[in-house]
Amino acid sequence: MKTFGKIMKWVGFGIGALLVLIVLALLIMNVIFSRELRQTLARLKAEGRALTIAEIRPAPISDDQNAAPLLQKAACLITNAPADSAIKMLAGLISSNASLDISVWPDAHRETLPRLIQSPEMQQLFAILSEASRKPGYNNNLKYEDGPGMLLPHLSSMRQIARFLIIKSELAAQSGNGTEAYATVLEALKLGNLLQQEPILISQLVRIACDNVTLDCLQRMADRTEIPDDQARALIVELAKHTGTEPWVRTMDCERVVMGLWVFQTLQHNSVRNFINLVGDNTPPWLCWTLNNPMAPILKKDFALYLNLISQAQDYYKAPYYQAAEAIRNHALDRQIPRYCLMTRLLFPAMTQVAAKNAGHDAQIAVARVGLGLKMFKRNNAAYPETLGKLVPEFLDAVPFDPFTGKALICRKAEAGFVLYSLGPDQQDDNGTPKPAGQKAADNRSYDIVWKCAR
Repeated sequence: MKTFGKIMKWVGFGIGALLVLIVLALLIMNVIFSRELRQTLARLKAEGRALTIAEIRPAPISDDQNAAPLLQKAACLITNAPADSAIKMLAGLISSNASLDISVWPDAHRETLPRLIQSPEMQQLFAILSEASRKPGYNNNLKYEDGPGMLLPHLSSMRQIARFLIIKSELAAQSGNGTEAYATVLEALKLGNLLQQEPILISQLVRIACDNVTLDCLQRMADRTEIPDDQARALIVELAKHTGTEPWVRTMDCERVVMGLWVFQTLQHNSVRNFINLVGDNTPPWLCWTLNNPMAPILKKDFALYLNLISQAQDYYKAPYYQAAEAIRNHALDRQIPRYCLMTRLLFPAMTQVAAKNAGHDAQIAVARVGLGLKMFKRNNAAYPETLGKLVPEFLDAVPFDPFTGKALICRKAEAGFVLYSLGPDQQDDNGTPKPAGQKAADNRSYDIVWKCAR
């Protein structure tokens, strides 16, 4: 028994010593990681990166300049429309067809469209949208202080608004009213681009989605009907406003403040239960306590890492995409996240892939602008130019480059028309192969970003 007692005594000493070592290690790590976090915040402040809600909140806009109240009114009309209204019926037709190209719709659906488009409620909606498209500002006065819980009800209606306008323009073009058709496309582009002024990642992704469906419509119409030079020039000018790095730089500031700082600071000052609610019920409570304890060094290390990575992702937008393309494809930032940095792993996934999506959008814009210039050139010269440089300065101020390569877009004549394309995400010439309909971002099949014009 004496031997057993001695063993237990030494075991107790060993456990006590181990606990002391663990506490000392935590205290030392806490000092080190606290210092690292303070230095990271100081560096970001010195670099001029936003660290407070006041710095990322858009400036107030007077009602006579703000399109947001009008779009909110339009959203209410769409949401509250009765089931038997023209608005709901048109929405139903759109959702029941795989494409917004009404030329492939069933005859019964196409025959119903004129009545729906000309209905009083749709005309009221289009009048509101037309007025909103003439407003220069956009501010929904969102509650940025709510962090990830911030409500964004307006975004779903923006997609529906874009679809309604596309169908209206397609019908006008099919009826021979090209002037109205292209004017409606211009309205759709202006409305979608208002989201540039909202520094939220999902808002920018919705903006890209709206632009994509509008550009698809524009190409279909321009392939089938003549576009007057004045409208083509107006569209080229408008499209030039849809690219640029500033909205994305502001968006990364917003991600840092509204997502990162809000989440980490909330965890530092709230309960273990709040942490479990964020990371999931399957996380062991002991791990949650270790990370969520006010003295927890791991959370501070996690916080500093997130701040550094989101700033590096932000810098991707400050240079042409092709310069950072290799790092983005290789997930260079994602690979820097250790397994124990749970919150960074939760908040940061696919952040760098957004840069590739933005580059694809820029490429579509570049192809659309050059394509419109080509259409005008042919109308004025009876043939397409031998080189894209011939479009300058009469039809374009400058020929936009391919954001995936930094070089000129590829263009060649094809029978009576042309094939114009960017090399796309794989940065390889796939001979003008367009992206298959419905292909997901994770699909690795090669494709180019193409405008194939038959005439």
